[in-house]
Amino acid sequence: MPSACVLPSPTFLDHVKTSSLQKFSPLYFTVGLVEEVAELTEELDRFSKGQENDNDLVVSEVGDVCWYLYALCNSLDDISPVLSSSCPPDIPQTDISVTLLSACGKLCGSIKKWSRGDQSWDLFKPRIQRGVSDLLKLVEMISPVPLEVAMEKNIEKIKGRRARGVVKGDGNLR
Repeated sequence: MPSACVLPSPTFLDHVKTSSLQKFSPLYFTVGLVEEVAELTEELDRFSKGQENDNDLVVSEVGDVCWYLYALCNSLDDISPVLSSSCPPDIPQTDISVTLLSACGKLCGSIKKWSRGDQSWDLFKPRIQRGVSDLLKLVEMISPVPLEVAMEKNIEKIKGRRARGVVKGDGNLR
């Protein structure tokens, strides 16, 4: 089956571009992506253990992962998240975090190796494209809401932080 490019709303794409505090290298967005995927796995774990009553924090982290994934793509040449229309693999609940972190690690490893000059962009581009698309597919699979909803929530969250003057900092509830 053919693949489809995942095009979020123009509003989200503009949000990603305008909410980046400055022009960063792909490595910055890669590090941010790792942090957000780790936070997403923590929230998934809390929710699955009943430590959280609703999935708002999971949705928030899904939005953050999407932000960093699209920001990473903006910082690279010709990389766009692409989702396969084929059925996703059935991943047991206990393996979701491991699978998500593994996909993130593979993508980040490819970016690291390209950044240090192991091979040309032409050789790494398909590998990075596949890594971006695989990670987005996994995020889509585990998200309790459509990705578009998580992206909209991310826009709202960052607008609120801007209004309160707390864009820089740490923690979900600033």
